[in-house]
Amino acid sequence: MLDQLRKSKFTVFLATNSNYSYTNKLLTYMFDFPDTQGRSWKSYFDYIFVDSQKPKFFQEGTTLREVDEETGTLKLGQISIKQGLEKMKVYAGGSSALLCQYVGMSGKNILYVGDHIFGDIIKSKKKQAMRTFLVIPELKKEVQHWQDTKEYYHHLQKLETILSEAHFHRTPSRK
Repeated sequence: MLDQLRKSKFTVFLATNSNYSYTNKLLTYMFDFPDTQGRSWKSYFDYIFVDSQKPKFFQEGTTLREVDEETGTLKLGQISIKQGLEKMKVYAGGSSALLCQYVGMSGKNILYVGDHIFGDIIKSKKKQAMRTFLVIPELKKEVQHWQDTKEYYHHLQKLETILSEAHFHRTPSRK
């Protein structure tokens, strides 16, 4: 899916509050597909931001620095606008406004996928007008529960309507 989004001219970036060491281990494991032999998880994203401090990333942001991928430490110095961002490099901090400025795109051309309604979706939509995609793992379970029990909810709703109508007709002002 990430490859398809990138082919469709979307800028795909990762912004996580986790540090590089954790992110690298987790995503190396998650993107270790049998058919991708040796492909780095970084190749699925145009830009990668760790230690992003969301929702601050979508507001004023923090100092943007490059991560030394060998050691996981931050390189000295800040990234300047003239330098720009390099694809598949890992950065710490930054802001969504800087991302848009560096890559020359507005929020509407960026799809942001998040799993936190406030820290990810509302803030990115409000500040940069990014297209957003909310991942809700628990929703699958809730939808299945609804499908399994919806006839009980419909029956309960009918009973509540009958009770409400009976109460309405029994009130003293209706006699």
